[in-house]
Amino acid sequence: MDDFAKPQPLPQEEVDNRLEFILKNMQWEPIPIREEPEPKSTLEGILPDKMLSILKTIVFDYFATQQDHARQMRISESTFSKYAQRLKEAELLREEVINKGTRGGLVKILIPMEKGYEYLDAANIAYKPMPGNGSIAHRFWQHLILKKMKQKSDIGGIEFSLDSKRVDVGIINHNKKIAYEVVMEGSLQKEISNLRKDLLEGWSVVIFCVQSEEVRQALAALIDRELNDSDDRVEIRLLKEFS
Repeated sequence: MDDFAKPQPLPQEEVDNRLEFILKNMQWEPIPIREEPEPKSTLEGILPDKMLSILKTIVFDYFATQQDHARQMRISESTFSKYAQRLKEAELLREEVINKGTRGGLVKILIPMEKGYEYLDAANIAYKPMPGNGSIAHRFWQHLILKKMKQKSDIGGIEFSLDSKRVDVGIINHNKKIAYEVVMEGSLQKEISNLRKDLLEGWSVVIFCVQSEEVRQALAALIDRELNDSDDRVEIRLLKEFS
């Protein structure tokens, strides 16, 4: 049977010499370094918390003024305006100017654009669509009329219906059913069709809300000519009365 001797450790000098030889004769290949893309700009990448908060505040109260939004966020109006401007430049917000028909009555409303809603969706922030129907100005007046005329005990809302046909704003106060129709543009003859349908639907009173005295007079003449038997159930008021 072979007698195997226990191997003896190499002297340290020999170990060093062998290691040096191995290192000199090794084939080195550089490891490629993956280049990271440059970080995107703020508005192309992650939206800062402050800007996201502005979008969130706006969709929770679409028709508030910028001053009201700043107050809700507990920041100064100038700070709010600075961030809102950056959002507008990035096409996340747009500004709508509405004439309330009173002296100094121009109101600036901030509306999220499609890209702004995408950021809200990406951040999993739930929001309701802007209430109302039609243009931003039409929706603004629907909001203002409801806010001014609906009492706590009333039933009603924007795009409200008793059965099938919706009215711009509907309010039920005890047994009185009041429909508000906002007249912004288009043929007044269309409003006569609306009126007939609203009365058939069961509304006690239909109130048309118009932009000017000229439109009020023209609509009144048209109603007198085509529906002179319903004078006590129809009113025409100026929109500025609700501002």
